[in-house]
Amino acid sequence: MTDQHTSVAPSSSAPNPSSRAWRELFHGARGQLALGLLLMQFTTAIGVFTLSTIMPSVAAEFDGQRWYGFATSSVLLATIVTVPMAGPLMARFGLRRTMYVATPVFVLGLLGAALAPTMWAFVVGQLIRGAAGSVLGVLSLSAMVSAFAPHLRSRMIALSSSMWIVPALVGPAYAALVSSALGWRWALLILVPPMLAARALVAKRLGAYPPSVSGPQGLPLRRAGLLAIGVLCVLAASGSLAGWGAVALAVGIGLTVVALKGLFPPGTFRAQTGTPAAILAMLLLSFALYGAESIVTLMAVADLGTSLLQAGLALTAGAVCRSMASLLQPRLLEYRRFGFRRTAGLGAVLVMAGLVVLLINLLGDHSPTATVTLLWMSWAIGGFGMGLCYAPITLAAFDSSDEGQATNQATSVTLAETTGALLGMAVAGVLLRAEAEGGGLTGATSVPYILFTACMVPVILAAWRLNQRAAD
Repeated sequence: MTDQHTSVAPSSSAPNPSSRAWRELFHGARGQLALGLLLMQFTTAIGVFTLSTIMPSVAAEFDGQRWYGFATSSVLLATIVTVPMAGPLMARFGLRRTMYVATPVFVLGLLGAALAPTMWAFVVGQLIRGAAGSVLGVLSLSAMVSAFAPHLRSRMIALSSSMWIVPALVGPAYAALVSSALGWRWALLILVPPMLAARALVAKRLGAYPPSVSGPQGLPLRRAGLLAIGVLCVLAASGSLAGWGAVALAVGIGLTVVALKGLFPPGTFRAQTGTPAAILAMLLLSFALYGAESIVTLMAVADLGTSLLQAGLALTAGAVCRSMASLLQPRLLEYRRFGFRRTAGLGAVLVMAGLVVLLINLLGDHSPTATVTLLWMSWAIGGFGMGLCYAPITLAAFDSSDEGQATNQATSVTLAETTGALLGMAVAGVLLRAEAEGGGLTGATSVPYILFTACMVPVILAAWRLNQRAAD
C-alpha cells in the first residue's frame, strides 16, 4: 500500500544516517505531502492563537461576556463529538475525498465566525469549524502513518509539533495588529487563503495513500453523544460545586468514563501493554499538562505575584523547550537502549519534575527574583519533557502487527489528547472554584496542581508498558 512496508532503516554503519533520514522525508511526492501536512499544522496553530487573542474583542462587540467560556471551548466540544466518526468516514470515502468534503465545511465555519452578527452565530461557526477540524486532524495523523516509513514518522511528528513555536511567538502579535488596524473579523478572514493552499497541497498527494481501517465502520453516535454530555456536565460544574454543581460533576465524570470505555481500545483503563497503554498515557498526560497550562497566568499573578508578561514568558519558555525536545527525540529513538518506553518515560518524568518545581514555588516563600526564575524553570522543564514523550506515546499507539487499524488508532490518539485537555481545563476550573468558595483565591491553585502532579505517576507507569520497538 505504501512505502512503509518496503523501506529499509538507515544502516548503523552508513554516514550520517540521521541527516539522510531528514533529507528522505522531503524527497519527491512524499516530500510535497510532508510540506503540506506541516503547513496545515502551522496555519491551524496560527488560527488557535489568533482566536485566543481576539476573543475579548468579540465578547465586547456582542456583549457576550457571559458566554465567553463556552465560546472559547466550543471548538474542543465539537471535536470530541466528531473525532470518533473520523475513522468510519475515511474508511468509506478515502483520505482525499474526506479532505475535499471536510475542508469546505471548515472554511464555512471560519467564515461564519468571522461574519457573525451575534455571539451565538459566532459560537455556531466555531462549532462547525471544530467539527471539520477534528476530522482533518485525524486525517493528518493517519496520513503520517500511511505515507511515511516507520523511521520517518517520529521526524514528521517532531516537525509537526515544532510548527507551534512560531505561531506562539507571532500569532498574538499578528491578531492584535490586524484587529487594531482592520478589526477582529479580518484577523480570521486573512487566514482563509493559506489554510486552503495547505489543504490543497495535501489533497493533491493523498490519492496514493488509502486509509487503513478494519473492523466496524458504523458511526458511534451514541458513544460520542454520551461523551459530549459528560464533558458538558463537568464544564457546568465549574460554575459552582454547591447543590446541583456537585451532582453535575459526579454525573459528568461517570458518563465520560463510560463513553471512553466504549470508544477506546479494550484494556485502555487497565494500561494493557501496547496500544491501550499508549492511549491511557496520552489521556492522562494531556489532562495534567493542558489542565496545568490553562490556569498558569491566574496562578502566577494571584499566587506568585508576577506580572502578566512574566507569566506569558513562562509559557513561551515551555513552547520553545518543547519544540527543541521534539526535534531531539528522533535521535533518542535511534539508540537501541532507548526506544519508545525509555524516551516516553524520561519525558514523563521531566513533565512531573516541572510540576514539582511549580509546587515548590507555590508552597514556599521565595524572593521575587527566585519566584520568577522557578516559574520559568518549571515550564521549561515540563515543556522539554512534553517534547520528548509526545511523539513516542503517539507512535507507540500504532500497533505494527495490525496495519488495518491505523486510522482507528489515530482516532483514539486524537480523542485521548482532546478529551484529556478539555477535562483538565474543566477540572482545574472546578477545583479553583471550590477552593475560592471555601476561603478565597490566594493559594487555591496549589490544589489542582497537586492533582496534575499526581496524575503523572500513572503516565510514567503506562510509558513502561508501551510497545518497545525501534523507531526504524
